[in-house]
Amino acid sequence: MYADDSKFGREIKCGEDCQLLQDDINSLEKWCDKWDLKLNRSKCVTMTFTNKRKPVLYDYELGGVSLERVQKVKDLGVMLTPTLSFTEHVSYITNKAFRMLGFLKRSCKNFESRECIRSLYIAYIRSLLEYCSVVWCPWQRTFIDKLERIQRKFLKFLCFRTGTDYHSFTYNELCGLFRLPTLESRRLLLDLTFLHKIVHSHFNSPLLLSKIRFNVPPRLVRHITVFRPPLSRKNVRKYSPLVRMQAAFNDLLLKVPTIDIFRPNIASFKSIVKRNIL
Repeated sequence: MYADDSKFGREIKCGEDCQLLQDDINSLEKWCDKWDLKLNRSKCVTMTFTNKRKPVLYDYELGGVSLERVQKVKDLGVMLTPTLSFTEHVSYITNKAFRMLGFLKRSCKNFESRECIRSLYIAYIRSLLEYCSVVWCPWQRTFIDKLERIQRKFLKFLCFRTGTDYHSFTYNELCGLFRLPTLESRRLLLDLTFLHKIVHSHFNSPLLLSKIRFNVPPRLVRHITVFRPPLSRKNVRKYSPLVRMQAAFNDLLLKVPTIDIFRPNIASFKSIVKRNIL
């Protein structure tokens, strides 16, 4: 439950599991009636997260009214679909960011301060592209490039406003020139920072910490990885948030053996990561 947003979920393997979930919904309805809380049934929907071709479906009801079954829904700003592919979410935020970029260009056409324009981009556009990225971070190059396209267009506009020859530099060189790391590297930094917070229990969530698999080698080896993420046959599992974060830190550790995720000072940890990935 978050503010006025509540969710029910259960692993469904058979019809009995569906009935148990329906019982949970009925219990919520009784509790709301007891405390005179009104549910907006028009905003209540149901979605099945699965990759099966023929999942177990059930007509769930709330107050005698069947809940609408949807194929996409926005939950706390993130677009969710049954396959958890986040294709819809990437399209949603890129379209929104392009509209915001157009607004920024029109509003800043008479601005002379490069830092002012850069700050507006970070506040209103980059923040939109990074919101909850630890949940939906894409691994497909198509979507990675789709997100980077927005920053490319902004850098082209910034070059125009500052009299810089856009075509004389590569994208990475422009990112360094204007102190705007690539969005891909920024998402990696956010991933590793989130993993550091889990390891040091900055979140009051024993469940998250229990999902972290530390590697304890049986003998002394030359290269020791800190984490032992589970092997996955499907990409939806391989690139899920916690598995992806553990694998990313292991990869960084091979390049930077001195990095220590058990360092309690998060500012110091982020500083080392930034020096090596941004």
